[in-house]
Amino acid sequence: MLALALLCATLSGCQQGAEIIVDQTGARTLFTTKMISSSGQACIRNLEVYEGEPDGRAPLWQIVGEPDDGCVTQVEFAKVPEGFSQADGTPANLKLKSGQHYAVQASGRGWLAFGGFDAR
Repeated sequence: MLALALLCATLSGCQQGAEIIVDQTGARTLFTTKMISSSGQACIRNLEVYEGEPDGRAPLWQIVGEPDDGCVTQVEFAKVPEGFSQADGTPANLKLKSGQHYAVQASGRGWLAFGGFDAR
């Protein structure tokens, strides 16, 4: 996560001006991004989920959107929104492990957000 934060800050002037809200309702886990200090939308371009802390490991699940996609501010875990692609190597039938801690990070044009949650 630190590497992405440094790259984002260096190349595009990202600020941690957004937050990730994790909603675990029923069998679904939803990630919603929201701007903290402005009324604009936190449109997701990249979202990564890590089992535990990243510690230089590849994400468990990652999606990337193209620059011309519409604004997506909510993503369900393991479901790839239209206009996004999933990183290679993601296992089929990916599920979160109950009780396991996960780190999540998302970024878009000009913002970066980090969060964590324990799967239910």
